[in-house]
Amino acid sequence: MGSCISLINKNSACVFSNVIEEESAEILNGTEFSIPDSHLHQGATTGLNDTFDFFVNQKLQSLWTQKQNIKGDGGQIYELENGSLVIRTSNVFLHGIFKGLLIQIEIDHESNDKETNTLLEPFERVLSKYNIPRGNMSYNVLDSKLFDKYGDLCLQYSEILNF
Repeated sequence: MGSCISLINKNSACVFSNVIEEESAEILNGTEFSIPDSHLHQGATTGLNDTFDFFVNQKLQSLWTQKQNIKGDGGQIYELENGSLVIRTSNVFLHGIFKGLLIQIEIDHESNDKETNTLLEPFERVLSKYNIPRGNMSYNVLDSKLFDKYGDLCLQYSEILNF
């Protein structure tokens, strides 16, 4: 099973083959990779007989071609601060040409200090504490009140990997 997260005007939309979150709870599967109910309630498409999806699939599919082939290779994963901080690194290649080092910093929002005023503050702390070099950064999220782990990551990757 797989799912696809598409970003349209920095909003999360889904066309999926996974079960939705409420169905996942009924069949005793984990909900980590299921489609959140909030996506459906906010108008994300199910991809099932939707007129727009049918039109896109039938009429526009031949117009879409892959423009870039970006590959991450040779990375490491570091789990720090009792698991509340994960740092992933990867060498990024575009069509086989080295483009740089990607550093993904994942901070557990539950264990994060609630005294911070912005999303940037915890990342600034990690960058200085572990002496991580500064470069292009993206810490943007789709909705600051409701974090969407995979949707936010998709947004951040699309901003950073825009060569």
